[in-house]
Amino acid sequence: TFIMVPHADVKVVDPIWTTAYITRNFTYMTYDVLFATDEKNDIQPQMVDTWKVSDDTLTYEFTLREDLAFHDGQLVTTADVIPSIKRWGNRDAIGKLLIDVTESMDAVDDKTFTLTLTEPFGLVLPALGKPSSNLPVIMPERIVTEAEVGYEEAAAVTETIGSGPFVFEEWLPGARISWTKNENYVPRTEPPSGFAGGKIAYVDGVLWLQMPDVATRVAALMTKQVDFVESNINDDLPRYQKAGGVEVSIIPGGSQPWLRFNHIWPPFDDVRVRKAVFLAYDMKDSLRARFGDEFFWRECATIFQCGSAMGDAVGDVGADILTTVDVEAGKALWQEYVAENPEWKTKPVVYMGNSAVWANANDLVYVEAMRAAGIEVDHQTMDWATIVARRASKKLPEEGGWNVFQTGWNIPDLESPPVHQGLGDTWFGWYENPAMEKLRADWVRAKDFDEQVAIAKQIQELFYEDPSYMNGGQGFGFFAYRDYVKGYIPLIAPIAWNVWLDK
Repeated sequence: TFIMVPHADVKVVDPIWTTAYITRNFTYMTYDVLFATDEKNDIQPQMVDTWKVSDDTLTYEFTLREDLAFHDGQLVTTADVIPSIKRWGNRDAIGKLLIDVTESMDAVDDKTFTLTLTEPFGLVLPALGKPSSNLPVIMPERIVTEAEVGYEEAAAVTETIGSGPFVFEEWLPGARISWTKNENYVPRTEPPSGFAGGKIAYVDGVLWLQMPDVATRVAALMTKQVDFVESNINDDLPRYQKAGGVEVSIIPGGSQPWLRFNHIWPPFDDVRVRKAVFLAYDMKDSLRARFGDEFFWRECATIFQCGSAMGDAVGDVGADILTTVDVEAGKALWQEYVAENPEWKTKPVVYMGNSAVWANANDLVYVEAMRAAGIEVDHQTMDWATIVARRASKKLPEEGGWNVFQTGWNIPDLESPPVHQGLGDTWFGWYENPAMEKLRADWVRAKDFDEQVAIAKQIQELFYEDPSYMNGGQGFGFFAYRDYVKGYIPLIAPIAWNVWLDK
């Protein structure tokens, strides 16, 4: 059994209802996808065997490969695929753009289906093969049709039946989750590459153990009680290196911390209040609190993440509100708002704080920035699983909802306007800007990279005029595992296929 310590407890097991990375990682253990990205970030078929595109690029035909079966023994058919993709498309940022130009999805037979577009959309395969949240996984039709479209109004899927190399076995919230090897899974014949290629289950099972205490999980890895630790404090890296017997994998591309605002309730529905927080905030303080030594972070103002082609091309265009620290200007914006809304002179915003050590340190920086601007803050600390569930609520903040919380995203979820969850209207916080939606659609239709860059610069300028969240720079963490863990592929998500234990 491959024993892993995940970064958080799982509270939601539906990867379409939430974008939480703990749910994404759970999903990779259980489900499969039509396409996947390889180590070069190229799209490769996964559940799909063959596909073709019409000359006018308006019709795609996909044929599933043989021997695909769900863990309950039912064969995977197009009757499962079509509703799965439709449900994903109604929630995901790039999925919504695809659905908006989709005329129909039709089954030809049990193995073949067509996707017909109203206009060319060059990102069909990248959308269906995106490597991170929301993952366009395939679920049984029965389960999909029981889930209504929406967030708060819908009950998340609670029955977990996938078709991947591991079978979900047991879930004891707050304690452990386990999977067993799927003896009936038929992997692709290609060698593993990134999230693509053959997914082979070498181990008999996988066990996730919850260890929220930092010292406990470090000790467990050092004494070989566990094989893999996902969430590590960067200050522990020298200890691992000195002890020996532990390998580390820096998470590719790092992450972009966010302070996410709720746009449906005051006061953050007013752009002046959001900008007041920006002006009172110093990115360096936040990065240092969250990631530690400067080796692990850098100031980065592009919303598309430094290191991505689009992020490096756009740079810090329009980002003066983020890179300038002017507490007095922030106070002035807040006072202007309070003069019009006097109840907010003493009324606090509800801040959902994360109890994890590294996250709590960063929360304190964000809270202090708001207080420096004059904003009262009700800092409520809770575990990440609770935040994941509560952030879906549209209730008034004082009635169980929220005003603001901290999160973070990996580079694949930010690197272009179509995938960026902070630019669309599908993600928690419910930001809406019709001008932004038009620019995102224009970017998809761009003829070449130069035109994409020009539009992306307009998007970033508009973003900093009307920000949906506060960009906290770029930081890097690492996964740690024993040196007898062989075959592990360093990716943004910890995966267990193609891994064996050479003890």
